[in-house]
Amino acid sequence: MMVLAFILLRLSIFEGTPLNTAVEASLIHKYFLFLIVNVLLVVTFGGGILSSLRDLVNNPSSILATLSKSMPTVSNFFINYLLLQGLSGAAKELLMIAPFVVKWIKRRALVKTPRHLWDLKAMPTMSWGQTIPSHTLAFV
Repeated sequence: MMVLAFILLRLSIFEGTPLNTAVEASLIHKYFLFLIVNVLLVVTFGGGILSSLRDLVNNPSSILATLSKSMPTVSNFFINYLLLQGLSGAAKELLMIAPFVVKWIKRRALVKTPRHLWDLKAMPTMSWGQTIPSHTLAFV
């Protein structure tokens, strides 16, 4: 998912938006739309169809009735997804492990002057375009 957020961020920059806030807003919209379509719709219908595939092949005329009976079994995925996002998502964002590792590697390999070292000591910024959509999905 983080690779997708990076790709969507680059596409938002490629659109030619001059403001960084507009780029972040564009990323929020695109990433949230992907999460809605992928997590809610694809997982729900895919899980419902796969769990009742045998019944659908034997009786194709009752697709709606069969899917309405098998959809509640997919709710376990959403409960697990929300628990995972709630318990580990905020901690992962506060720790910022990936920027720490990147800074450590840069400090060991690339820093040659005190000015570069000073630039690396700046606090990392949080990418709101990657953070907000995953937390907002819990309220949908």
